[in-house]
Amino acid sequence: MDELEALGAFLVAAVVAFAATPLTARFACRLGVLHYPRERDLHDRPVPGLGGLAILAAAVVAALLFLPANQETRGIVAGAIAITLIGAVDDAKPGGLHPLVKLAGQFAAAAIPVWSEVRVENLTLPFVDPIDLGAWGYPLTLIGVVAVMNVVNFT
Repeated sequence: MDELEALGAFLVAAVVAFAATPLTARFACRLGVLHYPRERDLHDRPVPGLGGLAILAAAVVAALLFLPANQETRGIVAGAIAITLIGAVDDAKPGGLHPLVKLAGQFAAAAIPVWSEVRVENLTLPFVDPIDLGAWGYPLTLIGVVAVMNVVNFT
């Protein structure tokens, strides 16, 4: 994918997310999926949940339009759908999912692209030759994807 295609994918995803977010918010309000302020939150009034559905729509549309229709892309999209469903259940369930159940779901969702041959094969550092991860690429990719999920979730 060249820079112009990447820009196009970004713009498509942005337009879809911009259009889907208010629809998703209304849907969440109708279902009563609201996040009430807690001491650690930045919002001071209830806000709708299920925002992952809008993000999923944006990512899937851009992926289908700009990425090759191959095993890796299908694995990434399937993993995204799986983690979005887990997030939606977590949002909709009063009190959320138990942390261990959520973590197990994250690992299961992350395993889908890894099973589809999506993995980090080497590690590059400045002034050092690339380090081939070999078979370690699979578990390290799995752990890395789950770590990124949680970093995004914390933000």
